[in-house]
Amino acid sequence: MTLDDGTEPRFGTSTVVVLRDPNWPPQAGVCCWRTSVHETFTECGLTVHDLVWSPPPVPEMPAAPDAQAAGLLAAEPSVTGVAVRFVGRAARAGAYAAGRRMRSAAGRVGRELETRMSRRVAGGVWSGTAGRPGTGGAATGGVGSLAADPDPQLSRLAAARLVLAESPEAAVTAVRSGVNPAAVWLLAVPPERAAPGEPVTWAGPIRDAAPFIGGLVADSVDAAGILERVAGPVRTVVFPPLATDRGCPTCGAGPAVAGSLGSSASPGFSGSLGSSRSSESRGEDQDGTQEPGGPGPVLDVHPTDVPGHLLLWRRLLDQVAGGRAPRPTAWSYPVARLRGDAGPWSPPRLDPWRGDGPGGSEAGQPEPRGVETGDLRHEDAAGGDAAGDDAAGFGEFRRDDAAGSGEVGSVEGLAAWTAEAQLAGARRLLADLPPPAGDDLPPPTEDPARADATSTPMRVRVIGHDMKFMRDLATVLDGWPDLDVEVDEWRSAGAKNDGITENLARTAHTLVAEWARPNAVWLSEVKRPDQRLIVRLHRFEIDSAYPAKIDIDAVDAVVYIAPHMGRRIRDEIGWPVGKLVYVPNYTDLARLDRPKLPGARFTLGMVGIIPALKRFDLALDLLSAVRREDPRFSLLVRSQMGWAHKPSWQSAEERREVQRSMERVEKDPHLRGAVVFDAFGRDMAAWYRKVGHILSLSDVEGSHAALCEGMGSGAVPVIRGWQGAAEAYGKDALCGSLDDAVARVLEDADLTRWEGRSVAAKREVAARFDPAQVVQAWVDLSYGRIDDARQRFAEYADPTVLP
Repeated sequence: MTLDDGTEPRFGTSTVVVLRDPNWPPQAGVCCWRTSVHETFTECGLTVHDLVWSPPPVPEMPAAPDAQAAGLLAAEPSVTGVAVRFVGRAARAGAYAAGRRMRSAAGRVGRELETRMSRRVAGGVWSGTAGRPGTGGAATGGVGSLAADPDPQLSRLAAARLVLAESPEAAVTAVRSGVNPAAVWLLAVPPERAAPGEPVTWAGPIRDAAPFIGGLVADSVDAAGILERVAGPVRTVVFPPLATDRGCPTCGAGPAVAGSLGSSASPGFSGSLGSSRSSESRGEDQDGTQEPGGPGPVLDVHPTDVPGHLLLWRRLLDQVAGGRAPRPTAWSYPVARLRGDAGPWSPPRLDPWRGDGPGGSEAGQPEPRGVETGDLRHEDAAGGDAAGDDAAGFGEFRRDDAAGSGEVGSVEGLAAWTAEAQLAGARRLLADLPPPAGDDLPPPTEDPARADATSTPMRVRVIGHDMKFMRDLATVLDGWPDLDVEVDEWRSAGAKNDGITENLARTAHTLVAEWARPNAVWLSEVKRPDQRLIVRLHRFEIDSAYPAKIDIDAVDAVVYIAPHMGRRIRDEIGWPVGKLVYVPNYTDLARLDRPKLPGARFTLGMVGIIPALKRFDLALDLLSAVRREDPRFSLLVRSQMGWAHKPSWQSAEERREVQRSMERVEKDPHLRGAVVFDAFGRDMAAWYRKVGHILSLSDVEGSHAALCEGMGSGAVPVIRGWQGAAEAYGKDALCGSLDDAVARVLEDADLTRWEGRSVAAKREVAARFDPAQVVQAWVDLSYGRIDDARQRFAEYADPTVLP
């Protein structure tokens, strides 16, 4: 096997491999993206290679018989023909039944084992890969099935630091060929926006690939949010594929190029938008220029045409080379990701607002729109000025907020598409990768069970029901070269997966019971002396009967997730402090740290309002009091509703609380229209961009993961003093009364004050919930180094429960 440059490959832990799609045309934008990858990761001290990969050819079907022969066969079926049809039908029926059995089994063992079972099952990877635009053919199929055999040429990439694929097919085949899934990332380009719950056909291949790989490389923060929304639980890193200040030696584009939107690329490269939907470009000539009187070019590309997106962005960047002003175009999502909301945009082709009264527009002439001139102010329909709008709550989307949020807008906003931004994205991606084999790995344990298994990964088995706090951590740990982590999620607290749970427990070196429930009771009974058992306890179990049933002598360590819980475990359960280890929940803070949207400081956010002890009623009290003074504030809620949570809705008291709160939202003049319920989803990092204050008003909490996430995103905390809040987040973050909370929120109407508190919130959680230290602590626990794990967060633990 040779690389794109004709040399023999040498793939090691300092190597980045770009799996090139051979069907991408040799055009501007494509070469610029690949140049950016080479130069950026080389600057990070890595060696970058290109490897052209394409799926193996699909065997040709035998030619169909001519019409006369077909008629004869139909008229006089042979015994062989009947037998073949019978066997075919039987095979299809068997496959259907097998599929039903597998789906049933996957439902029992949970999402993690479903993914692992799918990786190992026989049957073809990415069958039906023929053709999407940009890769040849029609975009008709997804990537739903797995490949029968790994690709030998991709098997040689197993030691590579990073494999960056240009197609979902290549990404998953690399994993099937032995590459560490955490080291495989896919360039994913969302062509359109997608609302929560909206079905999107273009997302199928990305969604199918996401569970098998390390994550997705997105072109912008906005694109990352869309990908998280449509692809489910997936990690994303922002890496602008092109940069305003990086030239491309292949096509000659870059800072020195003085081009325009319709200019041709350098000789030898295509200058058209490839498979762009030119038929939809009303008012546009073939060269991208605007017809006289037309609305401006519609710069759109086919949803699956990634090279078309790259070419479009190349032309937009060349258009503003040398400080030129961008030409107005009709709005499109690909253009908006690079230019930002400020555009400039040409007027839409829809009929303009017409009126006969004072201030009405001339017939046929569109009203001027602030967003097209770069002015982000929302003008009042009644003709109010900016100051009047501020008083009414409409005028805070101004340029000062946009600049502070880091958004892209006009030429100045192109700072988000620079070589510096690419370098930051590359470093973030490398930080997300597991450590290379042999690099900074923990020393071998002296456990006799591991004495003869130096080359065998430590087998860690996480067992229990409800893995929402463990899932991301397990994924990160499983990426470590010397750890093999499996998650066995029970269908209920006391219902293990018969035949699966027992086998996983039997083969484990380290057992982890997530929640101190019946799973922990069972594991303490079956754990062997040559195994380790770690029990992670949350607040709920302290008040239950389960801990008393656990054989604590069989437990090596008890992990608790909030400082105050150590005292309760010691005093109420009576477990020895020598087994207690404080390690907070894992939170990927870097993923949450994204620029806020303009005006976000006027939005209070609340995640989870069920059950009533979350105190949604206090959130409404707070918002109502704040809006009496400043009506610009609103409340954004992301939660299941009470009627969707069966345990809560069975309680008459819970139903009354929900109905009372809904009544207030509808009838209170200070709340009406100011409370928004967002659809439930996993794209939390994108959701937090809209939130400037995160509320934690519960009667009881363990550590309140949503509060940590909100602060990690830069939202200013508003915390009621539930037990343990001060120890977990610091006394300064607490509000002693409703009046204190109202005063704090109103003070943050000042942009400078809010920005200072936002930075302080991120700094506080980065120290108290350091995700790197959480991972290291769990690595220590996996190897039996209990004291080392305890020291990771000893500074924030209650000293009275330290041994």
